Amino acid sequence: MAHEERQAERIFRLVEELSGVKVCYWPLGLPRSGGVGFSMENPNHSSHTCAYCMKVKEVCGTGWCVRSKAFGIGKAAGQEEPFEGLCYMGVHDLVIPVRLSGQLIGILYLTAFRREGEEEKAGRLIRRGCRRAGVSSESLLKAYEELPCLSDERVRELTEGAYQLREILLELLRSAGGVHRKPATREETKKRWITENVVPYIDDNYRSELSLKQLSEIFYVNSQYLCRAFRAQTGKSFKEYVAALRVKEAKALLQEKDRPVAEVARAVGFPDANYFSRVFRELTGRTPSQYRKETKNSPAQ
Repeated sequence: MAHEERQAERIFRLVEELSGVKVCYWPLGLPRSGGVGFSMENPNHSSHTCAYCMKVKEVCGTGWCVRSKAFGIGKAAGQEEPFEGLCYMGVHDLVIPVRLSGQLIGILYLTAFRREGEEEKAGRLIRRGCRRAGVSSESLLKAYEELPCLSDERVRELTEGAYQLREILLELLRSAGGVHRKPATREETKKRWITENVVPYIDDNYRSELSLKQLSEIFYVNSQYLCRAFRAQTGKSFKEYVAALRVKEAKALLQEKDRPVAEVARAVGFPDANYFSRVFRELTGRTPSQYRKETKNSPAQ
């Protein structure tokens, strides 16, 4: 770990002790940013790891978190001032764009708090998210109550402190190399963005309706670029990747003798059973019914 990163770790821990909220820094690896300075090796300071956020990921998957991050990045790209964000699962953040020579190189978060008087609104968001994931909201509603609750005055104080924290971080970034460090190549930044964001989102949501257009809107990236970058990183087209995930799960579900093929198709994201059978045969050489008959109770192949 670099000297500057160790200093940042100490400063982040001190701010957390004084403020009661989490601090994390996410260096951007978008193709247009280059990703300069340093990244935080400690996961507690490189991603949202409070108990509530971890519970959301456990119960609902990472989809909502990834989408919230992408929205915050899109907004941060167009402004310099810190702003307060509200994630899709009811959590508030202070989002602080970090720029060097006018270039957005990362985002600093003071994160995971709730706001006075917004319990009802947060409850609606949590229940909606859980409903779409097909899970109970009880555990998340309980975990949400454990988040620190901040008043308007307290948020204003945090915002004032955020400016100072950003300046300290910028000095550390400059010391670590900052804009003078050789930027990551386009391929390196492409790999990071696709691997850390788009692929996990697909892995968590392939059972739902997905399209490149939808992903481009979620991640604020041109759909044609996303198509090319995705294939370059995964070796498959978006369509091929999603189909492979769905067929893999379908193989396991087809082990259940009494489950109709049409029901298996819907469960893995194919609303049309005939189309599901065609895709399944293209990837396995057998129809779903033939696969079930041949494998019977053996492990999915």
